[in-house]
Amino acid sequence: MAGWGYIETETLSEPLLDAFQRNGGALFQGGLNNSHSGNLSVRGPGGYWVTRTRSMGHITRKDDVIWATEDGSGDTSQLSREFMVHKAIYEASDHRAVVHCHPCAANSLALIEDVILPLQIEGHGALPSHVPVLEVANASASQELCDALAPMLADVPAVLVRGHGLFVGADSLDQATHRAFVVNDAARMILDMRMLGADLGALRNKPYLAAGYGAAPVAAAG
Repeated sequence: MAGWGYIETETLSEPLLDAFQRNGGALFQGGLNNSHSGNLSVRGPGGYWVTRTRSMGHITRKDDVIWATEDGSGDTSQLSREFMVHKAIYEASDHRAVVHCHPCAANSLALIEDVILPLQIEGHGALPSHVPVLEVANASASQELCDALAPMLADVPAVLVRGHGLFVGADSLDQATHRAFVVNDAARMILDMRMLGADLGALRNKPYLAAGYGAAPVAAAG
């Protein structure tokens, strides 16, 4: 997917490292991660490139991106603690990149909603149309989370884990990061409309949502 910045993953090349740095920085600067939260990964031949535990995404260095084999061989002590979840997502889906982040607006809304239904066409184009919310007893780096989340991300590109954060799958880190921002924007818009007393049901029935991306252009008057 050249349009979404797909990069060959045989080695940790400069373009691939740049993708980790660029997207880790965007997630931090956009408020979707704090200084040390979240993790990123991409699928490679026979394994995965994944961010190191306790690394700072907005200043990712070369030694902050670690190779992990599919069979689990080698030193795994420096891998992000959520790597087990990333690996489960890859095994259950065709995603080539996974982003995990902690977007405040989306996390807040997920505490009280079981599904996020975007009010803007970007949410319908990038997600599409809804983001399910998953609740499990062990919401971080657990086999329970892997077993519940991975099959969901085989069917949808983004899932919010209640009380924890957002997991997004995509063809590239750029696309996954974009989807994460769209999820948080959708949640913030819903929270704003509630504060203004808007009728969310009416807003969700607007014709522009049904048309979405790729709608036929309006013919010029002649």
